[in-house]
Amino acid sequence: MTGNVDIAGVAAIVTGGGGGLGAAICARLARDGWTVVVNDIDAAAVERVVASIAAFGGACITDSFLPLAQSAVQAPGDPDRIVAYPDSLVRQPNG
Repeated sequence: MTGNVDIAGVAAIVTGGGGGLGAAICARLARDGWTVVVNDIDAAAVERVVASIAAFGGACITDSFLPLAQSAVQAPGDPDRIVAYPDSLVRQPNG
Protein backbone atom coordinates (compact mmCIF):
# COMPACT_ATOMS: atom_id res chain seq x y z
CA MET A 1 0.00 0.00 0.00
CA THR A 2 2.87 2.41 0.68
CA GLY A 3 4.91 1.70 -2.45
CA ASN A 4 8.26 3.48 -2.34
CA VAL A 5 7.14 6.15 0.12
CA ASP A 6 9.25 6.47 3.28
CA ILE A 7 6.82 6.22 6.19
CA ALA A 8 9.37 5.97 9.01
CA GLY A 9 8.06 7.86 12.02
CA VAL A 10 4.60 8.57 10.62
CA ALA A 11 1.50 8.25 12.79
CA ALA A 12 -2.24 7.99 12.28
CA ILE A 13 -5.15 8.44 14.69
CA VAL A 14 -8.07 6.10 13.92
CA THR A 15 -11.37 6.88 15.66
CA GLY A 16 -13.68 3.89 15.89
CA GLY A 17 -10.58 1.71 15.74
CA GLY A 18 -11.92 -0.84 18.21
CA GLY A 19 -13.94 -2.93 15.80
CA GLY A 20 -15.00 -3.77 12.28
CA LEU A 21 -13.67 -1.54 9.56
CA GLY A 22 -11.88 0.73 12.04
CA ALA A 23 -9.91 -2.21 13.46
CA ALA A 24 -9.06 -3.37 9.94
CA ILE A 25 -7.79 0.12 9.09
CA CYS A 26 -5.63 0.11 12.23
CA ALA A 27 -4.17 -3.29 11.37
CA ARG A 28 -3.42 -2.34 7.75
CA LEU A 29 -1.72 0.91 8.71
CA ALA A 30 0.34 -0.87 11.38
CA ARG A 31 1.35 -3.62 8.91
CA ASP A 32 2.46 -0.87 6.53
CA GLY A 33 4.71 0.62 9.23
CA TRP A 34 2.57 3.41 10.64
CA THR A 35 2.32 4.06 14.38
CA VAL A 36 -1.41 3.88 15.06
CA VAL A 37 -3.37 5.62 17.82
CA VAL A 38 -6.34 3.26 18.32
CA ASN A 39 -9.27 5.38 19.54
CA ASP A 40 -12.69 4.03 20.55
CA ILE A 41 -15.31 4.37 23.28
CA ASP A 42 -15.01 0.63 24.05
CA ALA A 43 -11.83 0.16 26.09
CA ALA A 44 -11.97 -3.65 25.85
CA ALA A 45 -12.21 -3.47 22.06
CA VAL A 46 -9.22 -1.11 21.95
CA GLU A 47 -7.20 -3.57 24.03
CA ARG A 48 -8.09 -6.43 21.65
CA VAL A 49 -6.99 -4.41 18.60
CA VAL A 50 -3.77 -3.30 20.30
CA ALA A 51 -2.99 -6.92 21.27
CA SER A 52 -3.58 -8.14 17.72
CA ILE A 53 -1.32 -5.41 16.32
CA ALA A 54 1.38 -6.13 18.90
CA ALA A 55 1.19 -9.84 17.97
CA PHE A 56 2.59 -9.09 14.51
CA GLY A 57 5.04 -6.46 15.76
CA GLY A 58 3.05 -3.35 14.81
CA ALA A 59 3.38 -0.08 16.68
CA CYS A 60 0.29 1.36 18.32
CA ILE A 61 -0.90 3.48 21.20
CA THR A 62 -3.95 2.64 23.29
CA ASP A 63 -6.63 5.31 23.47
CA SER A 64 -10.06 4.63 24.94
CA PHE A 65 -11.55 8.00 24.08
CA LEU A 66 -9.00 10.02 25.97
CA PRO A 67 -8.80 13.49 24.53
CA LEU A 68 -7.29 12.93 21.10
CA ALA A 69 -4.77 15.72 21.64
CA GLN A 70 -3.37 13.82 24.63
CA SER A 71 -3.03 10.63 22.59
CA ALA A 72 -1.48 12.43 19.66
CA VAL A 73 1.22 13.86 21.92
CA GLN A 74 2.21 10.28 22.83
CA ALA A 75 2.74 9.39 19.15
CA PRO A 76 6.21 9.93 17.68
CA GLY A 77 6.14 13.25 15.83
CA ASP A 78 2.95 14.94 14.70
CA PRO A 79 0.03 12.83 13.50
CA ASP A 80 0.24 12.55 9.73
CA ARG A 81 -3.32 11.26 9.21
CA ILE A 82 -6.60 11.14 11.08
CA VAL A 83 -9.10 8.48 10.04
CA ALA A 84 -12.52 9.41 11.42
CA TYR A 85 -14.54 6.24 11.11
CA PRO A 86 -18.19 7.25 11.78
CA ASP A 87 -19.08 4.06 13.68
CA SER A 88 -17.45 5.69 16.70
CA LEU A 89 -20.16 8.36 16.67
CA VAL A 90 -23.13 6.00 16.95
CA ARG A 91 -21.89 2.95 18.86
CA GLN A 92 -22.31 2.76 22.64
CA PRO A 93 -19.58 1.32 24.90
CA ASN A 94 -19.85 -2.45 25.14
CA GLY A 95 -22.68 -2.42 22.65
